[in-house]
Amino acid sequence: MTKSWQSLICLVSVAAANSAGAQSINAVDPALADFIKQRQQQVEALKNGDGDQLTQMLESSRRTLQAPSLDARTAFGATPMSAPSANLGVDQVKGAQAIVYISLGMPDRELRLLFRDGVGRKDVVYLLRGTFDNDMAETRKRLFALVDTKDRRQQPNVFLLPQAFRNYHITQVPTVFVQDPHKKADWYAIKGAPSLELARKEVEDGRGNTTIGDTWPIAEEDIAERMRATAKGYDWDAWKHTLTADLAQKFTEGNPLPYALSDDSYLVDMGVTFPEDVKDKNGKVLIKAGTRINPLERTNVPGGAIMVIDPADARQIAMAQVWLKRWPAGIVMVTRYVPDGIGQLGVKVMMLDHLSTVRFHLQFVPSLLTAQDGQLLVKTYAPRVQGGIQ
Repeated sequence: MTKSWQSLICLVSVAAANSAGAQSINAVDPALADFIKQRQQQVEALKNGDGDQLTQMLESSRRTLQAPSLDARTAFGATPMSAPSANLGVDQVKGAQAIVYISLGMPDRELRLLFRDGVGRKDVVYLLRGTFDNDMAETRKRLFALVDTKDRRQQPNVFLLPQAFRNYHITQVPTVFVQDPHKKADWYAIKGAPSLELARKEVEDGRGNTTIGDTWPIAEEDIAERMRATAKGYDWDAWKHTLTADLAQKFTEGNPLPYALSDDSYLVDMGVTFPEDVKDKNGKVLIKAGTRINPLERTNVPGGAIMVIDPADARQIAMAQVWLKRWPAGIVMVTRYVPDGIGQLGVKVMMLDHLSTVRFHLQFVPSLLTAQDGQLLVKTYAPRVQGGIQ
């Protein structure tokens, strides 16, 4: 197969046969039976509602739902200044001498004063319990409006860390945790502090864990609790049945097509026009916008032909056998997995996927795809006992 056609196959999804949904399989190789058997066992486990496979899938989905809410996130969308590693939930407060619990429900004037103390500083961290109105874009918009500097490198360190609010029972804001300047292991909570300077002064004067000003309730919903509630209320039974059906179709049914009632043929333009420049990592333009590429202008269909059949139909098996005599290196794509039918072919086959169906404009089976005058010639045949002829 030429490199041009390899690229085409990637674009039009024949290469998708390397994915879990369209494995390249060998009709006479024992590995094929093992592969299908494993998938069928997974489907059966899901149908029965038990088995490690189901447990692992449920746990994986639960983690996927909850993970975004359990990790600290920088509210400004930039790399956090005070986080030396990717584990923000642990590392974001390393080196911090003041941690400020805030809410966007506080008056803007109070927030501006607190942010002014932390601009460009690595030792000051601000924490939010969730996003404003459950909208990250609106949260960032409000934060940008409250900070004087527009230099992203100087913006205060603001994170979403709902577990910190729960762990330290923060219900009113602002609450400023200040490190004792003499005993670094000791921290004190100063509620209602209008500025970091006043909070520090209270601690230095020996008046830690006190309230010195106005406080407000937290306006943001606990984003982690919201995600937990979503996961708890999720209809896992419906998900299980849907997943079971999807797996069954993926590994047994493939992408069914109706049988042709008469012979027909049509041409498909395989050319692709690039809507914008394609650049390498250095910004060099590799393909200019508007460039049109048609692999069939430079090379033939891989193996000379692509044969698309339903292996459950003995007539189509017979037709494919005739075609394979003419194009022994051709590609055979099947609409579903039928071991007996595929085994009669004695060649590797690919499961037909939706993207290939669309890109090749496939409508019926059996179909024979060859090249003609720089275009893809698709011929469909009414299934016949005597086999297929081009």
